[in-house]
Amino acid sequence: MPDHVEPDVPQWSPVPDAFLGIYYLETRDNLHRTAEFIALEESAGSWSGGSAATPLYARSLGRVHDVHELSPGRGYAAIAYPVSNLPERGSPFAAIWLYLLAGPLFERPFADVIRLADVVLPDSLLAAFHGPRFGIAGSRALLRLGKEALLFGGIVKPGAGLTPDEVAARCEAAARGGVHLIKDDEKMNNPTYCPLLARVSAVSRALRRVEDDTGQRVIYCPHVTGRPDQMLEMARAAVAAGATGLMVNVFAAGLAALQMLSGDALTQVPIYVHSGGRSAIAHRPGNGIDVRVFA
Repeated sequence: MPDHVEPDVPQWSPVPDAFLGIYYLETRDNLHRTAEFIALEESAGSWSGGSAATPLYARSLGRVHDVHELSPGRGYAAIAYPVSNLPERGSPFAAIWLYLLAGPLFERPFADVIRLADVVLPDSLLAAFHGPRFGIAGSRALLRLGKEALLFGGIVKPGAGLTPDEVAARCEAAARGGVHLIKDDEKMNNPTYCPLLARVSAVSRALRRVEDDTGQRVIYCPHVTGRPDQMLEMARAAVAAGATGLMVNVFAAGLAALQMLSGDALTQVPIYVHSGGRSAIAHRPGNGIDVRVFA
């Protein structure tokens, strides 16, 4: 692995017919040839069969959009993956992810270092991603706070071994201390001694007392990460029980599952997206996925 810090990632403009995967590469081979291998193998792969390759196959191949070489065998490659390969309907999250990462990219030792450094989407794809339902401005509006106010967040600790009433007591104390958002710890996974609905009900009552006494509003985000169908069921139940936010770990739940939850009509509260797990695949230096890809 390299013992130096990778340079700043070059910036490429979107292209209309493809999404770009930006890869940092270190190879003992020719950098352009390595980029061409990625474009081929991470898109359609080599043509097989006795007949000549078809025009459709040719249009489905990735291509090397650009290479920014820093030194021989070291630099960045922008690979263009055709938008036409993506699903006709539904979320493109999973398909984009599979094109960027799921081929032989990290399976074959054709380069010393391979790192997905950035992703650039065209406007046609960006339209499929509506962004946070609330975002910063919407969360401030829920709290009745202007853009100049300094916001404070808190995490319920310890992350396990607490009853619903003990969680509620900690949340009430934090709220009276001026905290604006409280989330469960990711280790709070709704065990039998602290089930989701009992915890949400207890916390909601405590936070209503604080608001009645002080006027301080607090967003509480219980942890609902799980199998997609069960996560949606838990999230709906939590909101009905008084949760004013939700927390989901995106690595355990998946990007498409997060998008499903965000767009559901019965879970219209801010979602705290927990990123625990990214360091396992994004730790510099070396192979993996840069944290900017998840940001």
